[in-house]
Amino acid sequence: MPRLIRQLPSKDFARLAPNSIPGRVNATNDTFKTSSYYALNCLLQFAMNTSATDIWISATWEDYLNAIADSKYTKAKGYYYDHKMRIELAPVGHDHAVDHVTVIVALGLFTVLKQLAATTRDRCSYRKTGSLEVQPDVSYYVGENANVIPWGTGIVDLNTFPPPDLAIEVANTSLADDQGAKRLMYEDLGIKEYWILDVKNVRILAFEIINQGSHRIKESNVLPGLRIGLLEEALRRTRETTQSEVVTWLMQEFQRVKTGMRDESGTFSSLIPHPSSLHYTPASVSDTPTRKTPSKPTTESPPTP
Repeated sequence: MPRLIRQLPSKDFARLAPNSIPGRVNATNDTFKTSSYYALNCLLQFAMNTSATDIWISATWEDYLNAIADSKYTKAKGYYYDHKMRIELAPVGHDHAVDHVTVIVALGLFTVLKQLAATTRDRCSYRKTGSLEVQPDVSYYVGENANVIPWGTGIVDLNTFPPPDLAIEVANTSLADDQGAKRLMYEDLGIKEYWILDVKNVRILAFEIINQGSHRIKESNVLPGLRIGLLEEALRRTRETTQSEVVTWLMQEFQRVKTGMRDESGTFSSLIPHPSSLHYTPASVSDTPTRKTPSKPTTESPPTP
C-alpha cells in the first residue's frame, strides 16, 4: 500500500470517493472536489491509520502550511522539499528514544570537555519560506554560530539566520528516506555535516557536505577530534548495559581524547574495560582497617641524685 500511495499523482485524489478513506474529516462533496488540501488531509489520515508514514506527497507550500497547522499533526515532524511534503506520524519507540538521548548526552559531554561553544536543538524547525522546511531530530550550532539564534525565536527563518552546522536524523523505520531524499535536502540546505543514526544496525552514517555534495567521514570536522567509531561503540554498549554506565565510559574516553592518550593500536577504547567486565566486591569485615588507639606518652622519672 505505501508504494501505491507514493505513486498516486495528486491530481488523482479528486477521483477518490469521500467515504473511501477511513478517518476522513467532514466535508461537502463540493469541498472535496475543489480543495487540494482536503485531498492531502485525507491521504495523511489514511497514512496515520495504516502506519504508512514514509511518504512524500506532491504539494504546494500553502498545502504544507495548512497540513502542519492541523491540530491532528501537532506532534508530527514536517518536511517540505522540491514541491513535496512529508509528515512523519509514527510514534517513537524505545530503541529510537534511547539512541536519540544517548547522542545528545554524548555530544553535550564532548563539547563541555573540549570547551567548544555549542548549542543543541531538539526537533527544531528550520524554514525557507515558500521552498523548504526541515525538522531534524537533533541539530547543533557550533563555534561562532553557537548563539546566533536569539532567544524567543520560533521556527528558525533561514532567510535571516544560517542553517545549523550539524543535523542528525535518528532512523529506525526511515533509513531509506534519510539516506535518499533527506540527504539531498540537507545538501541543498548547506549545512556542514549530516549524520544518520541507524538504530537497527547500530551504526552512524556521517557525511560532510561541501558545495551541495556529500561524502562519508570517520571523524567530525564540526566537532574536531570526535571519532564516529567512538559514538558507535557507545551505542553498542547501550544494548548491553545502562545508559549511566555508558556515559561514565564516554567521559573517560573523551578525557583521554583531550589529553591525547592512545594505546599501541592508536585507539582509546581498549584502555577502558567494558562495564560488563567490571565486578564490584563489597569489602569484608577483615578488609576494614582498624583504628589504633594512640598510646599515652610516658614521662621519665628524674635521676636520683
